[in-house]
Amino acid sequence: MSEELNPITPFDRTPKRLAGYGKEHPSGKWPGGAKVAVSFCLNYEEGGEYSIRNGDAWHQRQFQEYENGVTESVPKVGVVDPAVESQYSYGSRAGVWRIFKAFKDRGMVLCLYGVASALAQSPNVTKKALEYGFECGSHGGRWIQHATIPAEEESAQIAEGLKVWMSQGPAPVGWFYGRPSAESSYLVLEEYKKLGLPPIKWWSDLYSDDVPHWRPRPGGKKDEGKFSRPNGWRSPKVYGDHLIAAFDELWEEAERTGTDKMMTIGLHCRVIGKPARIGALTRFLDHLKAKGAWVTTREAIADHWTSLYPYDPEAAW
Repeated sequence: MSEELNPITPFDRTPKRLAGYGKEHPSGKWPGGAKVAVSFCLNYEEGGEYSIRNGDAWHQRQFQEYENGVTESVPKVGVVDPAVESQYSYGSRAGVWRIFKAFKDRGMVLCLYGVASALAQSPNVTKKALEYGFECGSHGGRWIQHATIPAEEESAQIAEGLKVWMSQGPAPVGWFYGRPSAESSYLVLEEYKKLGLPPIKWWSDLYSDDVPHWRPRPGGKKDEGKFSRPNGWRSPKVYGDHLIAAFDELWEEAERTGTDKMMTIGLHCRVIGKPARIGALTRFLDHLKAKGAWVTTREAIADHWTSLYPYDPEAAW
């Protein structure tokens, strides 16, 4: 399999990739005169994380409320951890619906970054996402470190994940692993070929620019802050202020330079879906509506960008 791989993986750091567009980048020329296209991505991982019940040696050690240096580096091997499990369960029981409501009430859309094994246990989440007109993108088959498993096992997870997605709705047109291996994008594309599916339109495991860009394999961009970690955002107000400040700066730069920008906000059900935090999100949503941002799907952004800037192998990086 390795002989078939492009020797330049999506994660190699070449001089061209470090330079990117350079001082000036292409303008998004977004619909309606919006200066910033905004994409919200809700990571749905609840039930697909590391867990004794999922056959793993330990429970998820990161991205939960009481994590610290000890809990991250010293997992409870072979021991069921109800504290961690219940934090994830909060996301699937309460957090996701609070977030869905915030977007539905404002007529806005998000992208559901769904872990297939998590959605297999909560099909109503996919059902409601499609009912509300949300985008569905894949977050992989499991929420694990894919670089630690053989390529054959990763391929099997991709294939099984696509079965789940296609039993609940259309196959995802874009992917965000979060924890990819060097071969992940290749393996995803191969599984799509096997099923006779068209190639995916976007890939978001790269965080290297303020606008989309072509790569020999799908690429993307993401910007996220979390305030559940000790070194993350310590209050909803600070987090909301950060989002607004980032958006306002991108908008001002676009007006000044004539080059429209893109902003992605990653969300987690068990984090932003808490009562004390949801207000930071709704305040930002209202700010976007007042400014006239283009809050849209990643597929819409990919289609729009492709219409303006068709793929050029020589320019891809």
